[in-house]
Amino acid sequence: MMSKFHSYFAKKSNIVSLIIVLAVMVGSTGYLYYRHEKKMIQQERERDLDAIASLKATRISDWYLDQIHDTEIIAHSIFLQQWIRDWLTLRSPDRQASLLRYLREICVEHDFESILLTSADGELLLSSSAEITELDSLLIRNIHRVVATDSVVVSDFYNCKIHYKINIDFILPITNDSAHSGVVIVFKNNAEKFLFPLIQFWPGLSKSSETLLVRQEGDSVLFLNELRHRENTALNLRIALTETDVPAVQVVLGYRGIWRGVDYRGVKVLADIRPIEFTPWFMIAKTDQSELFAELKNKAFFTILFTSLTVLFVIAGLAFLYTFSQRNVYRALYQSQEEFHVTLQSIGDAVITTDHDGKVKYLNPVAEQLTGWNAKRAIGKPLEKVFRIINENSRQIVKSPVDRVLKEGLIVGLANHTLLISRNGTEIPIADSGAPLRDEKGTIIGVVLVFRDQSAEREAQRALRESEEKFRLIADNSIDCLWQLDTRLRFTYLSPALFRITGFQPEEWIGTRISEHTNWTEFMKMGRLALKMLRNYKTFDHVTFETRMYNKEHQLIPLEIVSKPLVLNGHLKGLQGATRDIRERREAQLKLQQSEARFRLLAESAPVGIVISDSKQKTLYVSPQFTALFGYSIEDMPGVEQWWSLAYPDQELRDKIRSSWNAAVEKAIQTRSEIEPMEAPVKCKDGTMRQIEFRLASNGELNFVIFTDITDRKKAEQNLLEKIDELERFNRIMVGRENRMVEMKKEINELCRKLQLPERYEIRDE
Repeated sequence: MMSKFHSYFAKKSNIVSLIIVLAVMVGSTGYLYYRHEKKMIQQERERDLDAIASLKATRISDWYLDQIHDTEIIAHSIFLQQWIRDWLTLRSPDRQASLLRYLREICVEHDFESILLTSADGELLLSSSAEITELDSLLIRNIHRVVATDSVVVSDFYNCKIHYKINIDFILPITNDSAHSGVVIVFKNNAEKFLFPLIQFWPGLSKSSETLLVRQEGDSVLFLNELRHRENTALNLRIALTETDVPAVQVVLGYRGIWRGVDYRGVKVLADIRPIEFTPWFMIAKTDQSELFAELKNKAFFTILFTSLTVLFVIAGLAFLYTFSQRNVYRALYQSQEEFHVTLQSIGDAVITTDHDGKVKYLNPVAEQLTGWNAKRAIGKPLEKVFRIINENSRQIVKSPVDRVLKEGLIVGLANHTLLISRNGTEIPIADSGAPLRDEKGTIIGVVLVFRDQSAEREAQRALRESEEKFRLIADNSIDCLWQLDTRLRFTYLSPALFRITGFQPEEWIGTRISEHTNWTEFMKMGRLALKMLRNYKTFDHVTFETRMYNKEHQLIPLEIVSKPLVLNGHLKGLQGATRDIRERREAQLKLQQSEARFRLLAESAPVGIVISDSKQKTLYVSPQFTALFGYSIEDMPGVEQWWSLAYPDQELRDKIRSSWNAAVEKAIQTRSEIEPMEAPVKCKDGTMRQIEFRLASNGELNFVIFTDITDRKKAEQNLLEKIDELERFNRIMVGRENRMVEMKKEINELCRKLQLPERYEIRDE
């Protein structure tokens, strides 16, 4: 074989033929690569244009329908109608001021430029904007249409000749009662503040790309927005329908999709054109073809350069082969044999070779380890004895692939779940393939078996399955909805918790964009955060924010979202995060606020003083009654320590009362119960002293101290004690007098007995 190789490269004609063939192949490959790159770039730009046009068309269509819906709700509001009736009836300044304030609040909430009230004849009755004092003639005609049809009329874009603004008006009849019939409400939108910035914004860097908004007007196409490459074009630039190369003309004529033509400048462009649903407008997203293929020119240059260098390299290589073929043939043969031997000895897979009879000729060290056979003992033995395999599930012996390889001459692999039984009985899962060994004539002279131990792979697969199952269980049982978005903000995964939160099944959201599930205000807020994360994904950690999204009943529900960039192997794939339903939290916060309000009302209405402090002895609240009682405010005593100094300037008295109080407080905190009532004098801010009864309740974190003024009660008790002492002294006097009378009677009776006279007094022993 080596001799044929040497003889082939020894002929110059063969070298020249090979150079020509390789040059043609390299050149063809370069040309095909160029064509492929051109096609890929074009397809990528077409996809970008389609995505941008679709996104903006959807936004404008949604906005259009939302405006109609919102204006109808506002116009039919019984509150607004009642206010207008009252104002028209009374014509008082207060009624007018209230109505204007209400209309301006509606403007702020719904991003209207202004709201007007007019008569059926087009007379301006009231305007939320002080700038508007008269009406444009086109607006007056539209008001007449509203009165005639008694339905909503959308004005389309027009240039107000009075205020020189491009507006779009939504006009509706407001009331039809007999008293005030024919009142019309006009919702004015300034296109330059909302629609035009949305249309003119282009994601990414581009020198020529832009989006256009057009409509048909007679036999021409009217451009509605300002253009990137020409000034003062909004509602001024027209192109005749006969110029069919222009994308704006094609979309009006009914073409949809990608169009290659020339734009309003006469420059060749690639454009995506489509109508905007529910509107008379058409969307065009375009980019210059020169910019589109600028990158391709660079690739073409480098492709030609690479092709030329490759051809030169091939020529040089073939010349080198021609020069040194004979010198290197034997050296290459020797090196290849050495490399083959080293490779077989060092390879991580097990290798066994057999002769055409299926007897072992060679085992590398890995095959020795797995089979348990030494190479010297195994050589010459039938392969079935050395290489014993069974099916892992059925435990049946699996036929060796050698017979099939020798018979069919094809590469044969083992079925899954195959176990190798080593010489010591160890069972090892393996993956195996067998291939024929052929001589120079193509005759099969043996078989080579290559197999490897799959134990680690099986373990890794098992761990992967367990990990996936754990993730699935976490996702399926999480109260939060876990989700992933691609870089175009389309949902690629949502956990089952989505149904519990919104009522939608996850598959209903897969492939949809965020904008389809919220209003424009919330989408703009989320869009800015998403764009920031995608741009700074390498350094951005995470963000937590609250938003609102639609549920199944199309109601906006409050949600908390935690999001971070989704990066795999260093490449940005999109965003991931979790969404939590916070309706219960909002309700709890509202109840807490109501509870705090009730507590404050009770505390401020209570006839006793109340002070609340935390576990660090910081004063948190002082009731008005406390300040009225003692004169001290929370600024005077930011901490409990200041209270003691103010109430008890005398150090000895302060230490005595504080010691008793601290012992009672410590007991109350430990038992989480009220303190036993304690009475003590307190010095007020004006220097007077009051007798106070202290009570404390604690939950371990907050201490509630109640101060009851008992000064009057103490004075009454003191008066009562003095009366009792006086009564006791009187009683002692009276009792002493009675005792002396008895003694005197006894002495008189004794004298009578001595005089032998009868006793004068009868004395009873008590």
